[in-house]
Amino acid sequence: MKRNLDTERNRSAALVACLRDQISGPNGYQLWQGICYKAFDTPKAFIDAAASCRKDVGTLAMPRDAETNTFLTSFYKSARESSHYYIGLHDQREEGVFEWVDGSALGTYNSWAPGEPDGFGDCVAYISHRNDKWSNFPCDRKFRFVCQAIPVSCPNGYQLWRGICYKAFDTPKVFIDAAVSCRKDGGTLAMPRDAETNTFLITLYRSVRESTVFFIGLKDERKEGVFEWVDGSTLGTYNSWAPGEPDGFGDCVAYNLYRNDKWNSFPCDYKCRFVCQAIPGASCKCATF
Repeated sequence: MKRNLDTERNRSAALVACLRDQISGPNGYQLWQGICYKAFDTPKAFIDAAASCRKDVGTLAMPRDAETNTFLTSFYKSARESSHYYIGLHDQREEGVFEWVDGSALGTYNSWAPGEPDGFGDCVAYISHRNDKWSNFPCDRKFRFVCQAIPVSCPNGYQLWRGICYKAFDTPKVFIDAAVSCRKDGGTLAMPRDAETNTFLITLYRSVRESTVFFIGLKDERKEGVFEWVDGSTLGTYNSWAPGEPDGFGDCVAYNLYRNDKWNSFPCDYKCRFVCQAIPGASCKCATF
């Protein structure tokens, strides 16, 4: 049956509005055709620029078509009118064979400046004084850069960190009830598997309450002394135990602010505040037509 075009237009308009209103990129990013972009004003070498994008769970920008390329040139010019900006294109693996940072081939579209690529370098940047066309440069040159990231939405009150949403809850609960609360948001108790995430979570829960104890998703309920995360994975090499911990006092683990925010074991029936984590979504709830 033939689709009603007015209905389809209304549906599309509503979805676009929903994306703008309910889905956000990382801080400072702007949404364009389902992807979030940001122009960074701090010059960095190509590898360091790419690392900055990864911190926002993204990559250097990949303008694969004329429309996106035009958007990005106007976008970076809004940050700085005259400059060079790295994009996610290079030929570091094979001279003359350019590929995007996700490993895909350049494809049919390009926006090279006249005479480019000229073999001068392996990494590609916009160059404003050559009509915003692409030019290749040595990858150790320090340029500004543009990142892209997938738009995400966290559950209400959660904060995004390295691709995961986190929230510190101020209502004390026993471990099993805390875990249930996290599951209601589609998540689990938080699993700080590295020092950077651990530091972030300490800052997060301190913003909720300065002096208290917060459960995380670590326990040794199945076998005494063998700690595992609530997803069933082993503790691994990283930990942040307080001196003398774990001491066998309990099977569930919490941050203890009174002991410099280190991990302590507690009985699982203690009522503690807690931190949850959840995978961000990329959908929004809009009315259908």
